[in-house]
Amino acid sequence: MPINVLHLITTLDTGGAEMMLYRLLSAMDPERFENRVVCMAVPGRVAGWIAQTGIPVTSLGMRRGVPSPRALVELGRLIRKTKPDILQTWMYHADLLGFLASKLTGRGNLIWNLRCSDLDPRDYGILTGLTIKACKWLSPFPSAIVANSMAAERYHRQLGFNSRNFLVIPNGFDLQRFKLDSEVRRHVRYQLGLSDNTLCVGCISRFDPAKDHRTLLEAIAICRQKGIQAVYILCGKGLDRQNRQLHQWIEASRSVDDVKLMGPRDDIPRIMTALDILVSSSVSEGFPNVIGEAMASGVPCVVTDAGDSATIVGDTGMVVPTADPMALAEALGAMLALPEKQRRELGARARRRIETTYGLSQVVSQYEKLYHVAT
Repeated sequence: MPINVLHLITTLDTGGAEMMLYRLLSAMDPERFENRVVCMAVPGRVAGWIAQTGIPVTSLGMRRGVPSPRALVELGRLIRKTKPDILQTWMYHADLLGFLASKLTGRGNLIWNLRCSDLDPRDYGILTGLTIKACKWLSPFPSAIVANSMAAERYHRQLGFNSRNFLVIPNGFDLQRFKLDSEVRRHVRYQLGLSDNTLCVGCISRFDPAKDHRTLLEAIAICRQKGIQAVYILCGKGLDRQNRQLHQWIEASRSVDDVKLMGPRDDIPRIMTALDILVSSSVSEGFPNVIGEAMASGVPCVVTDAGDSATIVGDTGMVVPTADPMALAEALGAMLALPEKQRRELGARARRRIETTYGLSQVVSQYEKLYHVAT
């Protein structure tokens, strides 16, 4: 009999946790594991991708920031019906709801998944702060707590999370989906209006205080003042012309002509091929997917020292302090000034680092082993 795993996740938008769940489910052995996904909120685009793999996806229809006793009852009913061997929860709100449902139904083998480090709850409202505190108090009860990075484990232990079985399983990357492809690169750059010689820097993330786009735009302004020419592509939820705050920052940086806002995209592997550099300006991260995806695509990275970013990049890119526009600008300038051959060599080394350390099959094996042990 296959091991029955029910995954409870807060949202199914195109965030890091959501994408890792999708990759995990796509690669697990269906003969040994029977997966089901429950999304607390209205499903986002990742729900469709998961459903296309044949895995059932259910939504509890909860509204952001609004607790729902009805959702708890509905989740409990689903757990009693499907009788999962493992209840795997992803992110704080799902961790808390999963704990309550586990107690309500008497089903054990609850496994939490923590995905961030250095989070400032003041940026996310009172309810999130209270949820984190509740999870801290309840942390001894899950069978295991998975952190996606060493930084996330350290951060949560410092907060007071206490577990007899805390383990780190990093994100893994599909090396067939993210790869070098010169033909796709030419086609995408043509679509974006970029010549072969135009230097292109990408920032792929959602608009969120943790991603610190303001520092990035200040760094872009410094590069522009120094005569460093490049086009900057910003992709992700909230990174569009409807975002008035972001648009004000761009105008203040005098970089309107250099910055392309592309909003959410379903074709990130294709976008990656068009980049010469990926930049991450985050002040808080766990294990940022986008860095590994860029490296798998042969794109060298300039990143801030947030979460495990520096560990992922190793010696294949540049790392600077968080919230330091000058340091970020200097690193971008240095990377842009490299001869093309040298940048490509860095990108090839980055690809090899992902192959040897963060391949998807290695990470999936760790989850599968955990589920076997837990049952």
